[in-house]
Amino acid sequence: MPLKIFYISSEVDPFSSSYLLSKISRKIAVKFQDNPDIEIRLLHPKYGFISERKYILREVIRLRDFPVTFDNKEKLVSIKSAFIPESRAQIYFLEDENYFKPVPELLYKSRNGRLFKDNNDKFLLFSKVALETLKQLLWKPDLIVCNDWQTSFIPQIFKNEYSNDPFFENTRIVFNLFSINENRYYANDSISKVNINLEKNKSKNIDSILSAIKFSDKTICFDQDDNLSKKIKDETQIAKQLTKSNHNFIKIPNSPSFSDWKEIVSTFHKNLVEF
Repeated sequence: MPLKIFYISSEVDPFSSSYLLSKISRKIAVKFQDNPDIEIRLLHPKYGFISERKYILREVIRLRDFPVTFDNKEKLVSIKSAFIPESRAQIYFLEDENYFKPVPELLYKSRNGRLFKDNNDKFLLFSKVALETLKQLLWKPDLIVCNDWQTSFIPQIFKNEYSNDPFFENTRIVFNLFSINENRYYANDSISKVNINLEKNKSKNIDSILSAIKFSDKTICFDQDDNLSKKIKDETQIAKQLTKSNHNFIKIPNSPSFSDWKEIVSTFHKNLVEF
């Protein structure tokens, strides 16, 4: 039986791109899809600038107008399907008129550099829908791979709400860390909208990276030009949490060559199958 991987990312080249996450996501998906021992599917937001015609997005009957509880309300969501260009890697797109359709190509901030106020809400919705999507598809992954601050609450949502669900009995969570910046702080008011008992503290914001590392079965740090490892050294709490957790670093040069990319994807694969 192939290893089933559900890969959840806010960026996948060529659909969206603002930093390393986008290219890594494509490289992993395309390479894994060529491996007969792996079955990989991806989930990505359907930002308004993504052309349905260009990328041939199609409706999925099972994923049309299904209910998800968010902010104490039943919200109907729909997901379409496509393939990453020049590959057979299947990718799903979450549609939402309010959260994702208005998003510009800068993705997380306006042209003046200010973060969008609804970043927390939109990616908490994305995270919640990701797990419900699997149940709608009746597709049971061996691994759910979350990527960076945008999906950093999936591990805790999973452990709180789904870990005792027979559907996910053999599913494990991997968290890929790419960055440590101001985006990682989520407001308590936003967290309450996913309707689970997430740990709260006295401050108004929670460090989602700490949560992801703590509740994942493994954390993989993509360290480009040693930038991430340097930041971790300056973040005492994150450094301590990593030492308590199953984790590995994957070194990435500043401008990876073809052979570098091959090694990066191979190392990531080894990290997935060896824990």
